[in-house]
Amino acid sequence: MIGRKIIYKDSLNSTNNYVANKVLSGGIEHGSVVLAGIQSAGKGQREAKWDSEPNKNLSLSVFLEYVNLSLNHLVQINQFVSLACSDFLKDFDRNFQIKWPNDLIIGNKKIGGILIESQLEKSRIKSSIIGIGINVNQEIFGNYNATSLKNHLNKDYSVQDCMFLLIEKLNHRFEQFTQFKYLELKKNYLENLWLFEKTSFYKITKNECVFEGKIKDIDENGALIIENISSNKILTFQHKEIVFLERNNF
Repeated sequence: MIGRKIIYKDSLNSTNNYVANKVLSGGIEHGSVVLAGIQSAGKGQREAKWDSEPNKNLSLSVFLEYVNLSLNHLVQINQFVSLACSDFLKDFDRNFQIKWPNDLIIGNKKIGGILIESQLEKSRIKSSIIGIGINVNQEIFGNYNATSLKNHLNKDYSVQDCMFLLIEKLNHRFEQFTQFKYLELKKNYLENLWLFEKTSFYKITKNECVFEGKIKDIDENGALIIENISSNKILTFQHKEIVFLERNNF
């Protein structure tokens, strides 16, 4: 069960780093949640920095252990976590969506993100450290195209209450995952995916080619499958190989 043990720290450089150190020393239990009031060096995808004002947002990590779980299921881990975060946000506004692979947005403004660091052993996934950051009461984001629950709904929220609600959603989706309902997870993920089956504009990172396309699917490795509208070709992209242009605002 996720959240059976909750560890609160006033300040950490990164909740994921804290959990990783505890994993090395054998000092953390399956399902433990680590919440930080201040996270001075939060991490995003591919070493990007996640900025968060002290005591205003959800900055937490979850530690999960698995039994005999194949490497093929890294995609489903991402899907159940992304869906749990989406479920949490949809309790406030049904228009929140997942931006591939695991950002959380409304319109084209980011409200949160996920970083999953899995520990592997031979051909198996031994455990995962799941970092989640969701903007709750922060109001100022500088040059970032971001928002928060407070900015979006003009209301303050209890970060602690938000944490308990998120844990509830994580447990629901984790149960779906442990019951091997992978097809259902994928279906739900696509239903909540920003721009799925909608025509919009994208830029290929390596050659800066801009094209009009439509998201059609996610493959078994988690790659994004887009149909190029002008050429009718099906293109496959890994993370950071494709840019969603800012004009994509639905």
